[in-house]
Amino acid sequence: MSEYKIRAVTVALPEISEDLIDLLKRLKEECRGADIWTFRLALPPSKFSEELVEKAEHFRREADFDYLAIPFSLEDKILDIAEAVSEFSGVFASINISSLDYWDIPKVAEKYFSLLDYLRRRGNYITQCKIALAVRGPVLTPYFPCASSIDKKPCLMGALLYINYLKKGVKSAERIRRAGLSLLELLSRAGSVLGFDVAGVDLSISPWMEESVVELVADKNGLSLYKILKLNKAIEEAAEELRVCGFNEVMLPLAEDNGLKELVRKGVLRGRDFVAASAVCVAGVDLVLLSSVDPIAVLNYIKDCLAVAHLKGRPFGLRLVYTDGAPGDEVELGKFGRTPVVEL
Repeated sequence: MSEYKIRAVTVALPEISEDLIDLLKRLKEECRGADIWTFRLALPPSKFSEELVEKAEHFRREADFDYLAIPFSLEDKILDIAEAVSEFSGVFASINISSLDYWDIPKVAEKYFSLLDYLRRRGNYITQCKIALAVRGPVLTPYFPCASSIDKKPCLMGALLYINYLKKGVKSAERIRRAGLSLLELLSRAGSVLGFDVAGVDLSISPWMEESVVELVADKNGLSLYKILKLNKAIEEAAEELRVCGFNEVMLPLAEDNGLKELVRKGVLRGRDFVAASAVCVAGVDLVLLSSVDPIAVLNYIKDCLAVAHLKGRPFGLRLVYTDGAPGDEVELGKFGRTPVVEL
């Protein structure tokens, strides 16, 4: 796997149990030698309580894992969720909606906007990065913040960081298949030793900073919907021969991709371009920074994102960052670095 990295090995747990701590530590031992970026935990859909979040964070630390995700519901007290998530750097959350009818869009948009605005007024942009709205969730995926557990037994999931690897070959589907198979074999070996099932790999193509997706999905005019669709079809073809879970599509998280950031700075990419891309890309509106100059425009932007989610008819993740910056301003986002605010 030297040509690419394992972005995440995620363990989906049916519950928090101290009996699992030793097994989780053994998992890291079994995977020693592999180039694994992060080890993560995902919990089942849960009713929010501060006690649950505190218990989950304690469990994560005891297991010595990097991150933990908890799926909640839109019916929960989402501002309380935001407060709890902000207290613990290793805890992420998704706000899940099992279905989305078009008449629900205004209500859902207003509720999500209220969460973003609550955190913006507190200057808390980092917590906005740690909470996603998951339409047709929860989703069995290793990707955060939407990761969740939906099985009754612990199971393993994996994700890859392999954009540079894919750039080296013309037969994308075969290269995706090979990388996915290699990760599956690692998960299967570890799972057989520990007694964990393997849910599969999420073959989504997602960037990280200099390992940018731009070369694969853009041309001189910006994002190419055809190129994104073509790459998604390659993922779909590879997935037919593998055990997969999650989204399995191109992802375009603005704050995680230095190439996308540069296109925004140049004015080549605007907020509307990410909405358009989301029609063929599940996380097309991910970590996009918005300005508070026109709150009504931001609310309408969320509605447009949800309209695409409604039409697409598949699990759809939405993660926005609502800022006090004006379009073109740069905002510091911790590990994501400086990221430009988009022009809608």
